[in-house]
This record gives sequence, structure tokens and C-alpha cells, in this order.
Amino acid sequence: MEIQLWRSILCPYELAVKELVLKFEHIITEHRENDLYSPIEQVSGRVKSVSSILEKMQRKHIPMERMEEEVEDIALRHTVVKTFENTRVIIPNSTMNSTVLENISLTNEQKANFLELDISYESDVDRAMSIISEEAAKHPNFLDIRTPNEIENGVPAVVVRITGFLDNSVHLRATLYSKNNSEGFAMLCDLRYTIKKRFDEENIEFPYPHRTIILKNETKQEETSA
Repeated sequence: MEIQLWRSILCPYELAVKELVLKFEHIITEHRENDLYSPIEQVSGRVKSVSSILEKMQRKHIPMERMEEEVEDIALRHTVVKTFENTRVIIPNSTMNSTVLENISLTNEQKANFLELDISYESDVDRAMSIISEEAAKHPNFLDIRTPNEIENGVPAVVVRITGFLDNSVHLRATLYSKNNSEGFAMLCDLRYTIKKRFDEENIEFPYPHRTIILKNETKQEETSA
């Protein structure tokens, strides 16, 4: 096969691998700069050499004229991601091409983070909502996105809403903006800790399942004895 033909076949794969590696490296850098845990420790990608492709084709008995049709069966390209636990994740091209990817930083890195908490029905819901607002507004990673007009009209920086009544709890949610996804993750973790301490201090309870057990046999025995 001519060199130019090999280049035309391999070039799209090489470009795709470079793009994936660059994106994963950006994720690693972002986590490290923000002192956050990164599940990816190292990433590398490669496209097999021509000699390696030919050797695998021969071993798998794939004729030259069917090379492009069966190329994925001989692992023409893949991206290897080394995780923090020292395992390798191999991402096939078919998976990347058929999966819907959500990008949180393509045009704007600001991230809306949902802080969701449950309180018991016996707790003071107004006080709980005030505590959540106070703790969120003073967190250094919290991003106030109000317009000057909204600030002038007294729109609160943090709005806490009741989003549902569950079996054992009242469900509360606040939408908190951060500069990026990493800062948002850290902010939510911090707020869960500080809000838990404030709730404990002010007797606001987190719900947990309650079960009432009636022992009928013992009750009958007591009545008989009496």
C-alpha cells in the first residue's frame, strides 16, 4: 500500500487521539491547580504503526483489501487513561462517536451547582432555608450572578426552594453558581459540612426512617397474667 494512502487512512485517527489526550490533560490540570482529587492520574494515546497493523492483520488473517472494513477489530486506535487507582481505561472510537457528551466549559466555564438537602417535618423550615442561604453566600467559591438591577430590587443572592415533600422529609434545593466545575464541587462539599454543623446547633434534624414495631404476643401474655 502506498505511503500516501496510509497517511490518508491514519490521519483522522491521529488527530482524534491528540484531541482526546488534550481534553483529558486539561481535566487533570484543572483538578490539580484547585487541589482537588482527580480520578485520572495520567493519560496517553497512540495510533499503531503501519508495521504493527500489518503484523496484526496477518495474525488475524485479514486480507489487505478488507483492512479499512475490519480495522477496528485489530485495534487501529484507542486512548488509554490511567486512573488514580493505577488501572487503565480503554475508550473505543465507536463509543466516543456514538455517545452524547456534555461539555461544561466549551463556551462558558461558569457552573450551576445544585445543593440538595432534606430536613424532617418537625424542623423549622424557614430557619433551615436561612442557614443554607447564609452559608452559601459567604463561601469564597460562590459566584453572585445577579444583575445590578436585581441587586437594587433586593433579589437575594441565594434562593432556597422547597422542591418536594417526601415520605420522611421536606426536600430543599438551592442553585449556586461557581467559576468552574472544580470550584463548584469543592463548594458543595464544604457547604454540606458547615450546614450540618449549623443544623446541629439549631436543632434542625436530617430525616431518617422510623419504624413502629408492635409485639402482639407479648401484649396478650401480659393481659392473661393480669
